[in-house]
Amino acid sequence: LGRLPDIIVIPGSKGEKSKDIARHLKQSLDIKINDNGTRHILRMSGRHLFLFLYGCIKYRWDKTKGPAGDYVFECVHPDDILLDPTTYLDGNPRFIIHYLEDTIKELQAKFPAKKEALWRKFNIRKGTENQLAKVIRYPEVWFTWIDDEGKPVEGVGWLYEDLVFDIMKNPNWDYEGEEKETGQLQPDFENRTVAPVRKRFYHNHFDRQEKPFILLNFLNLGKHLIDDTSLVEQNLLMQDNLNKRGRQITQQADTANGKWVFSEEFIPFDDAEQVTDDPGEHIWGKGDINRGVRRFPGLPPSQALYLDKSDIRQAMDSSFGTHAT
Repeated sequence: LGRLPDIIVIPGSKGEKSKDIARHLKQSLDIKINDNGTRHILRMSGRHLFLFLYGCIKYRWDKTKGPAGDYVFECVHPDDILLDPTTYLDGNPRFIIHYLEDTIKELQAKFPAKKEALWRKFNIRKGTENQLAKVIRYPEVWFTWIDDEGKPVEGVGWLYEDLVFDIMKNPNWDYEGEEKETGQLQPDFENRTVAPVRKRFYHNHFDRQEKPFILLNFLNLGKHLIDDTSLVEQNLLMQDNLNKRGRQITQQADTANGKWVFSEEFIPFDDAEQVTDDPGEHIWGKGDINRGVRRFPGLPPSQALYLDKSDIRQAMDSSFGTHAT
C-alpha cells in the first residue's frame, strides 16, 4: 500500500471541457483510493489473502451515505463467506453466501412484511427491547439460476432456518432501462416524413450481472476461487529453519564463556561447588588439572550458522518482496 497504482482517466473527446472533466475525475478518484478507509480495507483484505488463501471485498449502495447515497466497500472476513467449490478462477460462481448478524429489531426494520413471522419464530409477544436485542446470524445468498428461456439470472435471498425473509433479482442491475432519442432520423416513406430514432438505454456499468464481491487471489492454479497456497504457507519451512539456526546460535553463545575444571587434590568438592559462572555447569574431576584448577575456553558460534541464517532470512524477504528491515 506504500505506492498504490495510478488512476488514468481518458477524456471522452478532444474538447477542453472533456479534458477538464477527466482531470477533476482523476483528482476525485485519487483522493478516494488514498483515503484511510480505503487503505484499511485493502490492508485487511491483503492480510486475509496471506492467511486464509483469499481476500473478499463487498460493495453495496448505501442510500444514507451523503446527500444522494453512495457506494460502500467493506472487507468481509473469510469466516463469514461460503463460496461455490465447483467454480474455476475468474468464473461466475453459482452461489456466494455471506453470513450476516443483526438484531431482531434490525431484521424487522429490513423486512417489515416478515415481522409477525419473525416474532412467532422467536416466541416474541410484547416486543420488549430486551427481546428485540437478540442477535441472529443468518445467510444472505447471492445465486444464479436459469429462467425458462435458458438465460442466467442473478438473484439474492435472505433467510433464517425455514423462514425466508425475501428473495429478489439482483438489485444492482437496471432491468427496465430508459427510452431516449438517439439524435438520428428515420424516414417514413409511406407518409413521406421523418421521425427521430428512439432507443432504450440501460444504466449498467458491467456488460453482465455480477455478484457484488471482489475476490483477491494471488498463488492460484485456476481450479478454485481459493488460492492453492500463500506466501506465508510457502515460507513455513524456511521459518522453521530460521528458528532452528537462531536456537543453535543462542545455545553456542551461552557456552562461549568456557568451563572451570577443579582438581580434587587441591580444591575440596564443597569449595568448588560454591563457584558460580552462569549459565552452565562446572566439572569436578580427579587428578592433576594443571595443579589445581584450569579454565577451558569456550567456542563461539560457528560463522556458518550466521551465514545460513542470513541466507534464509534474505530468501524469505525476497519471496515477500520486502527489504531487510
